[in-house]
Amino acid sequence: MFFPTMGTQWGLPVATLASYSVLVYALTFRDKNCSLHRPQVQELLPRFLLMHVPFLLIVYWIELEWLNEKSRMPHWLTEQGRRGSLYEWILIALLGLLAAWQVLWMRSIVKSKLVEGGHGRLE
Repeated sequence: MFFPTMGTQWGLPVATLASYSVLVYALTFRDKNCSLHRPQVQELLPRFLLMHVPFLLIVYWIELEWLNEKSRMPHWLTEQGRRGSLYEWILIALLGLLAAWQVLWMRSIVKSKLVEGGHGRLE
């Protein structure tokens, strides 16, 4: 998905949105308590997909604004090193915090659904 779009104006947003989605869903369904193998969790997937759309719009907006503001930032903040710039790392941290908040929200919904349904104790 990434390679055909690299070098285009949509390359970075496509890579960011796809990576963000993979990260969020991988962390949400990472263990047996929130496993996609549970029918109760599968029932929540349409709801989670609808919940995910506003987050993708927020990520896209943040990235566009971040890229627009880059030219106004001091050189020491945007200077590229071997591991990228401090400016890029701040963006990654910001998006990571947003992803963590979304994961916690989605996992709390799964856990409440499982407890509500009386499907055993969560470990």
